[in-house]
Parts: sequence; C-alpha cells; structure tokens
Amino acid sequence: MTGIELLTRVKERAPLLAGHRHHWPWRCATLAVEAMKAGAIDFIEKPFDEAAILEAVNAALQQTDEEAETAADQAEIRSRSLSERERQVLEGLLSRAS
Repeated sequence: MTGIELLTRVKERAPLLAGHRHHWPWRCATLAVEAMKAGAIDFIEKPFDEAAILEAVNAALQQTDEEAETAADQAEIRSRSLSERERQVLEGLLSRAS
C-alpha cells in the first residue's frame, strides 16, 4: 500500500503523512500535492526530526478539534430550526442508534 492509499483510508483519524526524500525533487513535490489533495494536513520528508513530527501532530489535532467544534455548532443551529415533530423523529432515531 502506498502512503497516498493509506492516507485515503485513514484521513478521518490521522490526516498526516510522511514520505521518503527522492533524488528527484519534482517527485517529492508531486507526492506532497497528492497528499494534500487526499486530505493531509502536512507532508514531512524523511529523515525528519522529532520536533517536526510533534509540530505537525499538534497542528493536525488543533485543526480537527476546530472542525469538530464547527460541525457541532452547525448541528445545533440546524436542530433549532426543526419543527416539534421533526425533533421527536430525530430523538427517536438517535435513541435507536445508541
């Protein structure tokens, strides 16, 4: 499995990808672009140092926290626009899901 394939499968959980430095700089740039299009937050070339990894992981965590907060805010706003009956149906669906 390539790094891009792996990223595509797990980008919801860990949108971070590290890649080998290539002898051809254009290849590394191509991989970085592919990674970002696939949802990566950062692209770190090997060999890398610990500080770069920690910085990238912290940035990814902060971004996913912000995205989750935004999604929760949007869900709350949308739920306020539901009619009483729509809210009852939603609560029924949620109770069955848990």
